[in-house]
Amino acid sequence: MTLDGFIDIVEIGCIDPDQIGRISLRYPKDGYKVIDNNPLRSRSAQYVLAMAAYRRYVNFYDIIHDQRADGKIHSLSEKIEVIGHEETNKTYPDLYRSIITVKLKDGIRHLRDVTYPKGSPKNSMSHDMLEKKFERLTQNVLDPARAQQIGEMIAHMEDSEDIGQFTRLLATR
Repeated sequence: MTLDGFIDIVEIGCIDPDQIGRISLRYPKDGYKVIDNNPLRSRSAQYVLAMAAYRRYVNFYDIIHDQRADGKIHSLSEKIEVIGHEETNKTYPDLYRSIITVKLKDGIRHLRDVTYPKGSPKNSMSHDMLEKKFERLTQNVLDPARAQQIGEMIAHMEDSEDIGQFTRLLATR
């Protein structure tokens, strides 16, 4: 959910990552240590947010293959702080609320308070958003034709009389 707020800031503000002076993430006090410089890239706020600043998304490749050798990713990740926060802790662990502030080098600040992550029942994703996410997540993982078949089967799942056809498609290589 932090990622949603951050991407919203950089996209709406048309922010070039090189303009960023500091990123502060206030996260529930009882859970912030899990994402603060976690050696697992998928759980490290510093890594995920730095990647998202440059790409506007994070994909499997970025998680599997460490991109911190890229000086820009490494440099930006060092400008990201995660703070255990009492206010966001009040609803934790039921809600993983986060407050993200992006301070630009010119002093301008952008803030997002995110309670419901994109894709949750209270902040659902459009069909178009789901399709794009599916394409991004299956890129370089599945053959494009097979990914398209899976996507079409998902879109018409309620009409399917045989779920076995779908599971076979998922299982075959």
